Amino acid sequence: MLYWNKEGGYYPNDGWSTPAYDGQVPWLIDDASGGVYPPAPALPAGGVIGTLYDRNGCHLVFLYPDSLTWYALDHSTWDWYFWQSSSSTKDGGYTSHNDIPPVWDSTTHERHFLTGIDLYGPMSISGNPFDLRGDIHRFPAAANTEPSVISTPIVLQQDSKWTLDAVGDLVIDGGVSGNYGITETGTGTGVLRLAGRNTYTGPTTIEGSGAEYTLLHVLGGQAIPDSSAVILKLSARLVLEDDETIGSLASGANDWLPDVKVGTKSLSVGADNTTTEYWGTITGTGKLIKVGTGDLTLRNPTGTGFTGTTIVDGGSLRLQSGSPVAPAVGGNVVINSGGTLFLMNAGQLSPAAVVTVNAGGELNLWEYSAAKAAAPVAGGPTTRGFDVFCGYTEARSIRTVIENDRVVGTYEPVEVQPMMAKKAVEYIDARAKDGKPFFLYQPLSIPHVPHVPAKEFEGKSGQGVYGDWIFEGDWVVGQILEALQRNGLAENTLLVASSDNGAEGRVYPPLRGSKRSIYEGGHREPFVARWPGKIKPGAVCEDTVCLNDLLATCAEIVGEKLPDGAGEDSVSILPHLLGTAKGPVREATVHQSMAGDLAIRQGPRKLIFFKSGKRELYNLKDDLGETRDVLAGNPDVVERLAKLMRQYIDNGRSTPGAPQKNGIPFELPKSAAATGEGGEGGGRKRKKAK
Repeated sequence: MLYWNKEGGYYPNDGWSTPAYDGQVPWLIDDASGGVYPPAPALPAGGVIGTLYDRNGCHLVFLYPDSLTWYALDHSTWDWYFWQSSSSTKDGGYTSHNDIPPVWDSTTHERHFLTGIDLYGPMSISGNPFDLRGDIHRFPAAANTEPSVISTPIVLQQDSKWTLDAVGDLVIDGGVSGNYGITETGTGTGVLRLAGRNTYTGPTTIEGSGAEYTLLHVLGGQAIPDSSAVILKLSARLVLEDDETIGSLASGANDWLPDVKVGTKSLSVGADNTTTEYWGTITGTGKLIKVGTGDLTLRNPTGTGFTGTTIVDGGSLRLQSGSPVAPAVGGNVVINSGGTLFLMNAGQLSPAAVVTVNAGGELNLWEYSAAKAAAPVAGGPTTRGFDVFCGYTEARSIRTVIENDRVVGTYEPVEVQPMMAKKAVEYIDARAKDGKPFFLYQPLSIPHVPHVPAKEFEGKSGQGVYGDWIFEGDWVVGQILEALQRNGLAENTLLVASSDNGAEGRVYPPLRGSKRSIYEGGHREPFVARWPGKIKPGAVCEDTVCLNDLLATCAEIVGEKLPDGAGEDSVSILPHLLGTAKGPVREATVHQSMAGDLAIRQGPRKLIFFKSGKRELYNLKDDLGETRDVLAGNPDVVERLAKLMRQYIDNGRSTPGAPQKNGIPFELPKSAAATGEGGEGGGRKRKKAK
């Protein structure tokens, strides 16, 4: 019932129970006298199937489907009004009984908000948008299980509870907006179907009753807004009928019954800076994608039941549930750059699962005991020609160590480089015993971050933590050389030490730029080679060589010819090592910055192609610091180098051989006027060319 108070307007009684609405009207009653205000008009048979409440003295509307009529009470005049499909008696006409009359004040005609919607049958509401400061209630309607549909846009003015006490469904497809959230609850078997592209910013909560599942079906691709936090309680179930992205997924520690049915769709979970735990199940064969920088922990003690593909694109996904019988994730796993998968205990992945760790991704084994249950890591070095492998995915992710194709343990970062040196020495010792030639590639994480020198190297350099880290790197090289000498292999082994890019955040004059830069500070590296009896001690090579040249060099040393589609940019530098070269072995060298700028160097000349279209030319013989752009005075050099660069791009290679397809479509940026700074926006102004 609604009770009318002359001094304060009308309001729902706290003890209000659901009346029998078949043919009845919720009368307006004076609290003091119990009198009915005002006398109600004679209403047609058929019963009330819906009620819209407004607390601002506007309308109370009764809906009658068989007569296609709205009845409304204007509380400022105590007059009854009605609309029919052919009527235009007030505020314009309405084409059908499904059009909501504007919620208006009879004096000011200003729009007000609704404080609730009650639905008692298969009613459809469409028409004018309305602000909602209350709840939506779908009452039992055993006689008719057709859905109630609200296609009118709803603007939330406060958090709203949507209750389903029915066997019929409630469909909300007109769009929901506002800076508040929704809570669905119910005791029946009705389903809330949320469709469209909704933009409300608050959480989406599903409260189960503990008996029947409270169901929320989402369809339309953005039925739940991307930023909305989804919270499931007790017997709550979220069903995907389309691909969805949500801000976070959570449930309480005692809520083991919630279920997310992904089906064959994909569910992307995670916003930035969020940390949540989900104790329910996730079922289906589609995709579970962790995005954003936040953390999500799956903790159901019996496993999630998910057998699709799990992708960690960002932040961390922690599996702290499951057992060998019921793993937390039963399908394959892909960890991409910026993502981390934590296996918090054993048995969290199916034994048949394949884990692919791409560059920049990390697989972290929290407990060493979980290694026995770890799934194989696909696409590692042992699938690319190496007989054995021990290492990690990249320099910033050195905790989790992989041997061949299996995770074997998690280490403290300070332990990793000594462990890797020990592994290298053990490998050399083993090869010395069997007398077979070998190739050892030892990529150190030194001097990369994190700077974590082992305890025995602390303070050894006198140059702080970074200096101690470099000192430890020298020690690793020394351990390898000592192992070669101890096994009598040092005089018959080519040993090369180099680096892959410039220093991070440090500039070493006269070189300009640092790591990621297109300038020399980003690419020029020391290259030291030792080969007793082959390389003359103290010899210096003035020509340009590249790390990718080691592929062709090693092939020539062992007498193998590279396939035409391998080493397209690799040139053997063996003549330089042996001192027999009569000149440069490379025609030219191509550089690329992280920003996508390109450069080509031939002899001392270096032409830079910025993505912006700007170009710069330097003579490194006279200007190693790249301070004088000589582009304007050397059009012939610019044309020759630009033509050679286009040839390399068109051929997909910089060495002789059949043309190859580039990994991605690429065109050289068109030349732009030489004004301002290049694509990287370096800090120094250019001097005018002379």
